Amino acid sequence: MLEGSSYSGNIDWNDILKKEARGINNEDLGEVQEVTQDYVLVEKGLINRERFYIPRDLAVGYNGTILIFNISAEEANKKFLRDSPPVLSTSQFIGKDATITDDLTIVPVMAERLDITKKETSQDAKIIKESITEIKTVEVQLARDELYIETRAMANKNEQQAVDSSVQSDIPTQEEVVALFLRTEVPEVLKHNHIKEEIVVKKKTSTNTESISEELRSERVSIEGEDEQE
Repeated sequence: MLEGSSYSGNIDWNDILKKEARGINNEDLGEVQEVTQDYVLVEKGLINRERFYIPRDLAVGYNGTILIFNISAEEANKKFLRDSPPVLSTSQFIGKDATITDDLTIVPVMAERLDITKKETSQDAKIIKESITEIKTVEVQLARDELYIETRAMANKNEQQAVDSSVQSDIPTQEEVVALFLRTEVPEVLKHNHIKEEIVVKKKTSTNTESISEELRSERVSIEGEDEQE
């Protein structure tokens, strides 16, 4: 771009037709005749016209009157002077142009690359404590008093006679002799709370490996129309 000029890198491609084209050294390249997605056609001369098919990405500035290319006049003559448009291979992904000279063609071959990044997400984890019911069986020994009867034989006849003399001849069918107190134990169930155990909740970071598969596209270059050599 020329020093001290008001050239802008934002080029209005619809406004550059019939405008003057110059190189980086302010060299005259001709007049813009056509603009495509790939190249700018510049013609120079009145009788013997020279046609330059210059890639669009080499245009670096425009001031409304003059379009500046980042090449010299010598480079334009060597690389882009042609009678017909070049056969360009445009990347289906980005759109880079091929560079064509008399004996060399450079075709950019593009491919998609898989880039994996990581981002953090968070989620809530809740610790919930709930009541459960279970049957608990405990064996308890209980005591109680029981009565049993012993029969004792009389020691001698004199004692037997003394008893017989005191017993009335009329024996009742049923008689309460004495009332006794019998002790019996019964179970009494009581429940109370206690700390059975403690649960300690800790946090740790674990790492696992995941396989990520994606379909990637790339370009393949082939030559058609060339005669096979035996």
